[in-house]
Amino acid sequence: QSLLPNMNSEITFVDEVVALFEQSNFKQQFNPLHETYAQFKNEFQSALSVKNNHMDTYILELKKFSYKQTRKLDKYYNLSLLLPKNLQDFDLDNFSMTTEKLKRKIKKMKDSIKTCLNYQKVLETEQSQFDQYKGAMQNIKTAENLIVLYKLYQEVYKQVTQIPFEQVNFDLYESKSEKLKEEIEKMNSAKKNPAVFTEISNSFNSFSPFSEELLLLYNGKMQERHWDRLFDECCKKGKYNNKITIHDLIEYNIVGNIGRIKKITEISLN
Repeated sequence: QSLLPNMNSEITFVDEVVALFEQSNFKQQFNPLHETYAQFKNEFQSALSVKNNHMDTYILELKKFSYKQTRKLDKYYNLSLLLPKNLQDFDLDNFSMTTEKLKRKIKKMKDSIKTCLNYQKVLETEQSQFDQYKGAMQNIKTAENLIVLYKLYQEVYKQVTQIPFEQVNFDLYESKSEKLKEEIEKMNSAKKNPAVFTEISNSFNSFSPFSEELLLLYNGKMQERHWDRLFDECCKKGKYNNKITIHDLIEYNIVGNIGRIKKITEISLN
């Protein structure tokens, strides 16, 4: 129907060309489009009548179809909002499995939503634009980023809290810490992040500033007497043992003075 004005304009143009031929005493010409166009308009009106007579039935079916898809999508959207509340409640295996399963269900709706939008366009009616689909997929992306972040955090945090400093794989610690930092920065650019992200970020920030001090200690040839002297100078006499972790070194404020660490490690190397 939107093309009718353009068709009228084209037929008028042909009429003007025919008139120009007549004024120029050329052989008489006729515009062949009028009869065809009249037939087209009659058939168009008939088709329009059929459409209008059955419109209510189709729109009712479309409403049912749209409502069903909207309810399902709302359910999936609400499920996509369910993220771990904190580190203590973070069940990585279960959350990963749930996220992947939900992602498949949401993506499976894409064709149905596309079909419904096409029906709305044909019937010139609007039931739903299914905005929740985009929101649900964004939530899934946040969940996937959170899974990557948590895996990295687990690897780094294990090096910090469970493994004695003397046994830490420092190359692994540094590389994983750098990747963790990148993931935190990537997620931090989002407008809103879950509370568990803030918890991971704050935890990382509690030990990440001491990489230079830890590297000096790692590369130094620290014997027990050097550790005892360092702990003694930090007012933590008798606290050293070979099970000390990075977390302990930070808690005891052993890594709080890089000048003192440089002095002790230089002695250990000489």
